[in-house]
Formats: sequence, structure tokens, C-alpha cells
Amino acid sequence: MLATARADSLSAMETRQVSHIRSRVPMAARLPRLYEINDASVSAADLRRYMDACRSKRRLDDPDYNLRMQVATASHEANDDPVLAMALFHRARALSLLATDNEGLPRWAVDEADALFQAAAVEKMSHDVEGEVVFEREGFLQRVFLFIEPEVWVQ
Repeated sequence: MLATARADSLSAMETRQVSHIRSRVPMAARLPRLYEINDASVSAADLRRYMDACRSKRRLDDPDYNLRMQVATASHEANDDPVLAMALFHRARALSLLATDNEGLPRWAVDEADALFQAAAVEKMSHDVEGEVVFEREGFLQRVFLFIEPEVWVQ
């Protein structure tokens, strides 16, 4: 009986300690929400620089290393700003997923790399049915088209 009471009081004490610790965790310790990542100011040049840095460090035979490297590179490129780092990481990943899905990107979009990066820097991301952060394909391609220089339209 005494052992049971002691176990109950320890369990209650642990619960209080955990809730006390949770209340002390600063808001910055939580992961940014998607709307915060979407609102982060990322330029096309920032995104291109991040993707080039990741490409130069990539190991074809080590996906675990690549993921850790991408996160570390995003943090470095964002000067340790967690929201900006997540924005760089997710925007680059969403662009890569769009480029490598079954449909891929149309040739006209690939030929316009500047417009592609400009669109990737500002287009809103969402979650797909699997929870992956992605660009909605049609909306993204419309955004790319808006960034294409007018003289390209005539050709």
C-alpha cells in the first residue's frame, strides 16, 4: 500500500516537473509553422546560393549525410535564423520535388532559370496528402510565367 502511494506521488511529481519544464521552454524552441516559413523573406539569389552550396557538398551514396548537410547549410546560409533556414530548406526541396516528379517541369520553365528561382522564392508552399511541403504545380508554373522577361514571350 505504501509503495503504491509512493509510486503515485512520484508519478504526479514527475508530471508536475515536466509541465513546469514545458512552461519554461521559449517559443523559439518550437519548429516554425508553415505560414511563418511562407512569410520568411527569401530572395532568388539566396535560394540559388543555398542550392549551389548543397550541390557542391552532396554525396550520391549517402542520403543521411545529405539531409544533415542540407539542414546545416541552410542554418549557415540563414545566419542561424531558424525560420529563414527552414524557408531555404523547404523552398529548395519543394522545387526539387516539382522538378523530379512524374510530370517534371516544362522545358520553357527550365530554360528560364532566373524566373524559376524567383518564383520558388515567393510562391506559397502547402502540405500535400503525405505531409510533404510542396509547391502546387499549376500555381507555381503561373508564377514562373509572371517572372519571365517579355521578350521571351515573342519567340
